[in-house]
Amino acid sequence: MKLTVNPVKAPAAPGLRQSGVQPFRSGQCSRRRVAIRCDAGKTGTKKLGGGGGSEGGLGGLLGTITRSIGTLPTKGTAAKKGPKDPRTVFLAGATGRLGARVLRELLAAGFKVRAGARNVDAAKSNTDIALQFGLLVPEQLSRLQWVEFDLEEPEGMAAAIGNASRVVCAVGAPESATLDASAPKRIDGDGSIALVEAAAAAGVEQFVLVTSLGTGKFGFPAAVLNLFWGVLKQKRRAEEALERSGMSYCIVRPGGMERPTDDYKNTHNLTLKPRDSTFGGQVSRLQVAELVTAALVNPELAANKCLELVAETSAPAASLAELLDSLPTEITKEEQEQLAEVEAEARAELAAAQAALREAQEAVAISADKLAELNDALKEAKAAEKEVRGEVAGVLRDGKAASSELAAAEAAADKAAREEAAARAVLEAAKKAGAAGQLLSAKELQAVAQAALNPPAKEQAAPARAASPFSLFAPKPAQQQQQEEEEEEEEEESVAARPVSPLAGLFGGRKAAPVQEEEEEKEEEEEVVEQAARPASPFAALFGGRKQQQAVEEEEEEEEEDSVAARPV
Repeated sequence: MKLTVNPVKAPAAPGLRQSGVQPFRSGQCSRRRVAIRCDAGKTGTKKLGGGGGSEGGLGGLLGTITRSIGTLPTKGTAAKKGPKDPRTVFLAGATGRLGARVLRELLAAGFKVRAGARNVDAAKSNTDIALQFGLLVPEQLSRLQWVEFDLEEPEGMAAAIGNASRVVCAVGAPESATLDASAPKRIDGDGSIALVEAAAAAGVEQFVLVTSLGTGKFGFPAAVLNLFWGVLKQKRRAEEALERSGMSYCIVRPGGMERPTDDYKNTHNLTLKPRDSTFGGQVSRLQVAELVTAALVNPELAANKCLELVAETSAPAASLAELLDSLPTEITKEEQEQLAEVEAEARAELAAAQAALREAQEAVAISADKLAELNDALKEAKAAEKEVRGEVAGVLRDGKAASSELAAAEAAADKAAREEAAARAVLEAAKKAGAAGQLLSAKELQAVAQAALNPPAKEQAAPARAASPFSLFAPKPAQQQQQEEEEEEEEEESVAARPVSPLAGLFGGRKAAPVQEEEEEKEEEEEVVEQAARPASPFAALFGGRKQQQAVEEEEEEEEEDSVAARPV
């Protein structure tokens, strides 16, 4: 498959062995997918520390400036995409031991370089020294521009990149930061990721990232290098950010660079292998710088590849272009665009989910406040209820005692009412018997009283007011009184209408009306006297005993004897 990216037309750098470049074949392109991860990080910055070292060549003259990079946002720095110059490269880490050599190779290859530095004046001073020693020529200085670049200020990255269409990142935690546990994360992880995102936002076309051999692997040498606060894990984070950025990427994983010097390439030829296939080896910094420059000179050969490089004495001599062409592309541009679309959708969904989460958290906070208010109101209500209960406790106790007394009074009133009814029933029965010339026995009176005290239950008795204990002295209803008067008048008329027998006086028959009236008046007077002699209770006649009844019978016998003696012979 032929890529549409055109190579930069620039003069060959010294030491680059040129050869004919064969076009890509479709069989060389790998279809391996790259996983997309949308990680939401924390924003913020931290102050940095730094240190440096030096070695021969331009790196010795300029020195090494190493910096620790603060925690950066995972989202790229916002920037307006302007026109880009394909001949301009932005170089991060230009004052380091590797970066100084990359700077020299880029200028020798004819690129314009925007070199980032925290201290621009110090970098320019070191450049003048390099010029005096012949490490740089005046013509190269015309294509070099030092720009302020601080990885702890991601908002300034877009200005540092400027119109560069290509970016090289050659930063890394130095050995002097061995005791700084946060250095690998701040420099190799968060700092590099921030630069990747800023470059993608600025519209950069190609990004070359230098990491380390063993990144993304387990065992030797990854296990040894990760003892340095997990530095390879942080470098892998930066690689993953670059792979999902949508830019054409080239990841360079060199072997050990500490011991080899710049003349190492005179006895050791460079070898390139694909991702996660090399388990050790060494290479000089100058050889790495030459490979980085070759990737920028031949972007179509380095597009979307991960290069693991070491130098060996047994390796055959080959040009850098041939070495780049020997490795397959990991992912095509079309697949990158598809993944970029998927990632954009995932970011949008993540942003929507985060917004919904914030709204839900706000709603939960409001609900929690309302719940707290309700709890406070409930506590106040309970306190008020307790206070009221304490105040009315005495009233409730008094009311309970009053209810008991009222119930007892009602029971007494009910008992008195029943006794009153019984007394009235006995009195009425005695009156009727007396009017008929009869005398009720104690047993009969007791039966009348018991019938009044225990009346038969009615099926649907209408509710009636409780009888007053003073109802005995209350006037009778007008209808009842009128009925009794009519009954007495009818009885008198029936007695008066009876014929008088001539032998009535002899045999005790019906007497004449005047005589009978006198006798009735006399009997009434005797009854009044008898009632006055009775005890105060209306039930004395009923429960007074047999002695009182015997006295009454003796008086009646005496009256009868007197009446017989008065009769004519």
